[in-house]
This record gives sequence, structure tokens and C-alpha cells, in this order.
Amino acid sequence: SFVKKVLEESFLKLKEEDTRHSKSIRWELGACWVQHLQNQATAKTEPKKAEEAKLEPSVKGLGKQGGLLKELKKKIDIRNSKVEQGNDIDINKPDATQQEFERQCEEKETIWRKLLSDAAYSRLKESKTDFHLKSPDELMEMAHKYYDDVALPKLVADFGSLELSPVDGRTLTDFMHTRGLQMSSLGRV
Repeated sequence: SFVKKVLEESFLKLKEEDTRHSKSIRWELGACWVQHLQNQATAKTEPKKAEEAKLEPSVKGLGKQGGLLKELKKKIDIRNSKVEQGNDIDINKPDATQQEFERQCEEKETIWRKLLSDAAYSRLKESKTDFHLKSPDELMEMAHKYYDDVALPKLVADFGSLELSPVDGRTLTDFMHTRGLQMSSLGRV
């Protein structure tokens, strides 16, 4: 009867707990993400380099997987362009919407000022990534999307093109960790 009572209490406690699991990210992923965003920003300002970057190196020996990687990359590019279009502020919107947007920006700024030092906040603002306009929860969601939609497929493409060729578990771990990828994602790779 004692074991039954302990189990029932434990199940009740489990049901009451928050089921939302917060996935952790490596700090290297943040660095790679910021670099990716800054590269995209410079690609927009320099159209000649963007055209050169569009030339995809051919990956031989992948068969269907190479085609799937290209399709995945196209889907990601389409998704990113839709997100960027959705983030643009319309100047012709009513003043009430603009005031609401400004109020939200002020709230997010106060959140970041509480979490970060002044120097760290100024670096965040100067990074030209607009991270200071997002809430921490939004940033975590965006980081996980970057992880799933960009970082993992990029690693797979690097392996497929033989740009990276780990010879043992340690070098594989180092390759993944320097890109902010966790070893628990190895099955997805």
C-alpha cells in the first residue's frame, strides 16, 4: 500500500508539472547563426556576390539524396523570403498599429536590459541582426528553426561534398560542436 501511495503521488506531481521541455543550444550555434544572418545582410547589399553565391557546387555520388538536399534548400530559401517579407513594416499602416509596435519594442528592450549588461545589449543592437527586437522566447524558437532548417542540412551537404570527412568519432564530434550541433542530432544527420 505504501508503494501504491508513493506512485499515485508521483503521477499526480508529473501531471501538474509543465510538459514544455526547453531544448538547450550550444553557444557555437548562436555564433554560426549570427554569422549566417550577417552574410545574408551583406549578400543583399552586394548583388554581384549574391549571384556568385547562387552557383551551387555539384555534389557527385549522392544520387537521390543530392536532389533532396537541393529541394530542401530551395524550400528553406522560399520560407526565409516569406519570413523576411512578413517582417517588413508597412509605412502606410494606421498610427495605432505603429504605436503598438513601438510599445512592444520598448517592452522587449526593457526585458533585454534586465537580462544583459549595457555593453552586451549595445553589442546585440550593433550586430545588425535585429535580435534586440525579439523576445527571448522568439529567439529560442528562431534558433531552433535555424538549427533544423539551415545548420543540419548544411552539415549534411558538407559531408556529401566531402568538404568534411571525419575519420573517427572525435573529429566528427569536433565538426558538429564547432557548428553548434549536438551529438544527439546524429541520427537526423
